[in-house]
Amino acid sequence: MLRGLKKTIGIVLVGLMLFMVHYNYVSAETTSVTYSGSIDGKAMHTYIFSTSAEGTVTIEDLGTSSSLISYRLESEDAQTSYVSGDVLPEGKYIFKVNSEDTTSGNYSYRISGVPFIGTPDNTLPTLNVTNPTAPLTRLSKGTTTMNVTGSTNGTTASVSVNKNNYSISGSFTKSASLRFGSNAINFKATNANGNSILQSHEVISPGYKRLAGADRFGTSVAISQEVISFFGLEDNEKTIVLANAYNFPDALAGATIATKESAPILLTSADTLNTNVKTEIQRISPVKAIILGGTGAISTTVENELKAMGITTVERIDGINRYEVATNIAQKIVTPDTDTAIIVTGKDFPDGLAVASIAGQLQIPLLLTKSTTLSSEVSTFLLNNPQIKHFVIVGGTVSSTVETQLQTYGTVDRVAGDNRYQTATLTADYFNITPDTVTIANGQDFPDALSGTVLTALLKGPVLLTPPTSTSVDLQNYFEKHTLDIDNMYVLGGTGAVSDTTVQTLNQYIQ
Repeated sequence: MLRGLKKTIGIVLVGLMLFMVHYNYVSAETTSVTYSGSIDGKAMHTYIFSTSAEGTVTIEDLGTSSSLISYRLESEDAQTSYVSGDVLPEGKYIFKVNSEDTTSGNYSYRISGVPFIGTPDNTLPTLNVTNPTAPLTRLSKGTTTMNVTGSTNGTTASVSVNKNNYSISGSFTKSASLRFGSNAINFKATNANGNSILQSHEVISPGYKRLAGADRFGTSVAISQEVISFFGLEDNEKTIVLANAYNFPDALAGATIATKESAPILLTSADTLNTNVKTEIQRISPVKAIILGGTGAISTTVENELKAMGITTVERIDGINRYEVATNIAQKIVTPDTDTAIIVTGKDFPDGLAVASIAGQLQIPLLLTKSTTLSSEVSTFLLNNPQIKHFVIVGGTVSSTVETQLQTYGTVDRVAGDNRYQTATLTADYFNITPDTVTIANGQDFPDALSGTVLTALLKGPVLLTPPTSTSVDLQNYFEKHTLDIDNMYVLGGTGAVSDTTVQTLNQYIQ
């Protein structure tokens, strides 16, 4: 009888085990997991785990080798992030370890306090990248291709070169076409468990590139194409900015909002869209267009053309004059933390050209004023934004009277050179702009530089000015001073705007 009872118990236990397997039942008794490893510079390790019920999560740093190594705990859809002490609902989670260092380091984190489903897998695929050899690689001048090499045991793996994706496996070699300037090369390997390694590289191909069209409209299109190539957004976020091609004030001030939106500035005549510009807008297929200036600058006819092209949101930033347009644009970018404004004359363009891209990348309001007295529109803006306590006047055109008036609102600096070319270089140095990429524009006319401000701002470089047929001494001095910093140079406009002689003179400083 005892033997029969044992047999019955055995059958019951086997049946219970089969029931647990059939219904994916896994004990939720595991309440902690440790993720440890060595991480390369500019890399991210991703771990997946699931919980069977809610719990208060504890995340302990058991020892990381660098303050540039950090973690982030996210929901499966990456819409919610959690920190130690938060309540985690039942669900699936992603734990990311990220290194912003340039060299490899070690980490160890323990997650506890929540009921895991099973024992979370803390293993990663292998990913060994042998070329590029470092997170930042600078190639020889003019290099257009390179082999990316390495090995991985990931279940799936890929390499992305400037958003072009290629599958890789085992020991791999892929020939990659490089563009001028910065190239983003990202490797990813994923295991069957979902854990992955992402390794990011930037490869610099030094040199110069001229962006030019047959006219000011064509040049703005060429610049737009470069902006979209580097910074094109998802379809539901694409924006363009439209400015009058024959007047500078609105586009100068608009560099800030365009940079905020990562949107190219395209030029138009007041009454109709240029054919090439229209084709570029159709290519981009934006969901939003921002028109700078009133109907005198860009008519309702052009506005209706945009709507007829299927652009769902057309926004106009206007004002009673150029000064109010500038303050209305500024109001779109200011925050409670904005403490500085840039002041330039609204009657001439060189000083504004020198600083517009800087205002864009730093998201500092660019305000236009009369030369002899502070425009009332600026005064009203400053009264409405009392957090702004510091002002930088660019150029010598704005009078000392305006400087004195600004001092009633806060401190004032002035950046001015002996001429427009020196002012541009001094402005770049004043704001500590690192000239990895510089943009050269005609200092005696404005259209090309207006469109170029956004590209330069997004690349975090300066716009520098030159005479169309010669090279200013101040510009050459700047290049000589920053020879070791400059990787790339954009030239805006054709040879009538910036001569080939100037380009070759400056290109000698790029090593």
